Amino acid sequence: MSKRFVSYLTVLLVVFYFLGCTPEDSIDLLLIDLQSPPEEITRKILAIEKLKTLKDPEAIPYLIPVLSDNNPQVRMNAADCLVIYGKELPAETIPQLKENLASNSDRIRTEIMDILSKIGRPAIPALRRALQSNNSFIKLSAIRILGEIGDKKVIYDLIQTLENTKSEEVQVLCAISLAKLKSPAAIESLQRLLNTSKSFDVKVSAIRAIGELQSKDSAILLVKLLEDKKEKPGLKVEAIKALESMDIKTPELKKSLIKLVSSNNNKLRMESIYYLFKLGDSRGMKFLREDVDEKYPGQAQMAIIVLGRTGDTSKNTIAVLKKATKFSNETLTILAAKSLVQCGNDNGRKILIECLRSCKDMGNKLISIDYIAELKIKEASPILIELFRGSKDFGMINSLLKAFKVLQINDSIPELKTKYLELASQPELKIVIMELLVNFHTPEAKTVLSELYTYEEDKDRYFRYELNKIIKGW
Repeated sequence: MSKRFVSYLTVLLVVFYFLGCTPEDSIDLLLIDLQSPPEEITRKILAIEKLKTLKDPEAIPYLIPVLSDNNPQVRMNAADCLVIYGKELPAETIPQLKENLASNSDRIRTEIMDILSKIGRPAIPALRRALQSNNSFIKLSAIRILGEIGDKKVIYDLIQTLENTKSEEVQVLCAISLAKLKSPAAIESLQRLLNTSKSFDVKVSAIRAIGELQSKDSAILLVKLLEDKKEKPGLKVEAIKALESMDIKTPELKKSLIKLVSSNNNKLRMESIYYLFKLGDSRGMKFLREDVDEKYPGQAQMAIIVLGRTGDTSKNTIAVLKKATKFSNETLTILAAKSLVQCGNDNGRKILIECLRSCKDMGNKLISIDYIAELKIKEASPILIELFRGSKDFGMINSLLKAFKVLQINDSIPELKTKYLELASQPELKIVIMELLVNFHTPEAKTVLSELYTYEEDKDRYFRYELNKIIKGW
């Protein structure tokens, strides 16, 4: 190699540097990286990430085969990249994607169907054809995706599919997708499905779809179902929830609910009491409070949850919930504390914070964290940070990170940096920490991101690339 050529190459690299365009960003080099050997996982992932920003249609034919890569992370990144290219995908790409559905891997087929979902309306013709497929996976996926895309032009395709099948799985998914499309045209088919099907799951899906569609004309049918002694309690519970979502308040409904208050099925009885309370009839609340008995933890758990949902501020309900916070059963204590807050009693907040300190069971500790985040109990921040500092458990760290985000605990930023440095073997949590620092969007968070970029400089190319992208876009 001549000195002149070396000098020329050096100048070229300097120009690339100052223009902010590295030779690695060349589309040709990225496409070569995309075809790297199986063990070059990081190289392929970085190439895909850069192709996301370039959005060059020339990359599409090279990305599609990567959906069959041996590494699941590479496959997922390629799928995400194709989704970003979605609106620019040429028409001939859809059949190419569809051909890959013949793969023996459920994961790859699922990813491809997800791509079709995110491409949206341009994929509808291919998905319509997929409704005729003899492959149950493809057919069921097409039904689900057509509901997610939300184009009402496919309503009659789904109704036809529903009425021409005996498959319970197809009936269930058709009901769900029709509910998402919010079309009154589907009501008659759903009512017929509810009346004729012998499958519990199919009937449940039909009831839920009727509730989603807010079909008040179907309320009479659902109230009639509550009166039918042959119907299963679980189906009646679903009917009550659908009627509640439609805000039905007829005398016939109230009469049926009063009868169900004496049901032997705890769930059905408590849902009936709850709905009656919403309708202004509190006569069943006495029985609900009596169900909070530590001797029967399953029953007590349901009753405590329903009392919280009512938001009842009466002295009797508050007294029962306070008593339950002193039960020896940790789970019941936590649930009662949450219900107290829902019923307007701030003692529940203090008890939840104390549970966070004292719970011995990891599951209960995680429940406490979730409830503290849900109820926006920001005064628990110091304990949450303390737990985060000492935890090495994946589930615990993940729950705490979610709580930090919900409660916007900026004081956790120094601890986020420390924890990131400890998590070399847990990339999923490192990504969550990066996203959380971006969410906080404070000068301190930016400083920490810059420090993490420096830390990754000689360690992980993928994280270095992601951190650099974040900092540049701040």
